[in-house]
Amino acid sequence: MATLTIKIKIQITDEQKKAFDPTSEQYTESFNRIADIGWNKGIKNGVELHKLSYESERAKTNLPSQLVCSARMKASECLKSAFALQKKAKT
Repeated sequence: MATLTIKIKIQITDEQKKAFDPTSEQYTESFNRIADIGWNKGIKNGVELHKLSYESERAKTNLPSQLVCSARMKASECLKSAFALQKKAKT
C-alpha cells in the first residue's frame, strides 16, 4: 500500500491569525533562548538541552509541553549544523 502526501496551504482569517500570533511569538522566543543556551555552553545534544531548558521554558511561556519540546528539537538541529560549519571553517 502506497502513502500519498498532499501539501496544502491553509487559509486563515485575520481573527485566527491574531489568535495564533502569541503562540508563534512564544515558540520563536523559546527556540532562541534554548539555542542561546546550547551555543554558549557548546551543547548540541537534544537530551542535554532538554535537561537545561525544559522546566524554565515551561515556566516562562504558555506553550504546551509538545511545543517546548519541538522548539528544543529545532534548536538542537540548528546547533548541530552551526557547530559543524564552525568546525569545517577552522579546518
